Amino acid sequence: MAKTIKKIVCPQCGSNQVDETKKDHYICRSCNTQFFLDNDDITINHNYNTGKLNNEQGVQIAKKAIIGFSAVIFIYFAYQISRFIFADSTPPPVTTTEYNTTPPPKRDVRYVNASYSETALMIDPKGKNTIVFTGWFNDIFAEKGKENEVYTILLDATTGEEISRTLLEVDLSIKGAGTHSSKLDYYRGANDELFLIVNSYYLFLYNPSQKVFENVTESFFVKYPEFAGGVAAIESRTFDQCLTVTNNKGKQYALFADIGVVLPIDKISNIYDKKLTDPVKTTSYKFTRIGFDFPEEEIQLIQYEHWTQKGFPQYNVSFNWSKDYGRSGIFTEKSPYKKVLVMPYTKSKAKIVSIKDLTPNHTYVDGARVLVGDAESVIIAIKMSVLENETITLQKISGVDGSVLWTKKTDWKEIRSIDVEGDYILVRLDSTNIVIINKDGEIKMTSDLYELKTVGKEI
Repeated sequence: MAKTIKKIVCPQCGSNQVDETKKDHYICRSCNTQFFLDNDDITINHNYNTGKLNNEQGVQIAKKAIIGFSAVIFIYFAYQISRFIFADSTPPPVTTTEYNTTPPPKRDVRYVNASYSETALMIDPKGKNTIVFTGWFNDIFAEKGKENEVYTILLDATTGEEISRTLLEVDLSIKGAGTHSSKLDYYRGANDELFLIVNSYYLFLYNPSQKVFENVTESFFVKYPEFAGGVAAIESRTFDQCLTVTNNKGKQYALFADIGVVLPIDKISNIYDKKLTDPVKTTSYKFTRIGFDFPEEEIQLIQYEHWTQKGFPQYNVSFNWSKDYGRSGIFTEKSPYKKVLVMPYTKSKAKIVSIKDLTPNHTYVDGARVLVGDAESVIIAIKMSVLENETITLQKISGVDGSVLWTKKTDWKEIRSIDVEGDYILVRLDSTNIVIINKDGEIKMTSDLYELKTVGKEI
């Protein structure tokens, strides 16, 4: 059949501007589409080529773009004019935006632990045992100059519950002469007063009625001529049961405030030579130490009687078997001596009347210590062996015949310090853990001082 097509047009864009490339094959001038006619003159096959536009095609596209853009501009301006003409003169209503008024979640409270602390037992005016804890709290995130705070926290000695806490209002940047680090110290007076020394500069006295420490730094020393020009440093001298005070001229003295005696520090031993005006015979206890002269001797529990008087310090006597040559000098193995438990010089200073081995049939291992005692009995803390995992055993010994009245095993590894008040004994096991026991060895309360915290600055 003959191919009879009256009009050949591009199957892609519909243009009749076509050129024949070969028999029955054409190319569109507008869109470059190549196409051909099949044998029955009906089906038109084509190939669309996206090659570069020719000039005529570009002009046509540009015209269409201009017309479209102009139409958009016309519609926009027509819309704006109609809004202006037909707009309502009534102002639009004011809309209120509702904001989320739910408060933000609370930030976690940050707590600060005490860097170091002191603890003591006191009896309040109502006869109630109270733990007086004073801690130094260092908050590294606090405002400069306010990183350190000292709080006194009172605890019920039977329940461990907090009673109150008080901030000490002093400038903690001030330190006593020769003091290079911050420190806290408790000091007991002869009448059971409790003093607090802060930074070797401030002196506080505990008021049991008000349950607070009161600053007595300026008033406490005014009656002593040695300190008329001011005080530069204060220290607690545990060995001699006194205060060491340095005046503003740099001179150091030992102050025995309860008897009003002030001695130059190099004359402090003279206090033990003073005659007691109202002496009382007192029964005390100590464990012996292994001496250099007789290292084979066993550790013994010694009961001794000595003269004491309130306000006067008790000489810190040490018992260990030694050789007494009766004089000073250089001695040889052939020099005559006496085997003594305490030297005559020490015996005189301590005003010892009698000495007794309370438990002659019992030996002890190193580390034993006396908790509290009187003429009737003594409570001791001992270990039964030197094994590393051995814990402390408490024993109450008769002061009359040395018999064991009771024995109680504990899980304590060590004892750092003790404080006795009335029938209660405060035992500090380590830097944070304390135990309150009575004189029957019953545990009344345990507490972890680590839990006594202050609220730190938000970060």
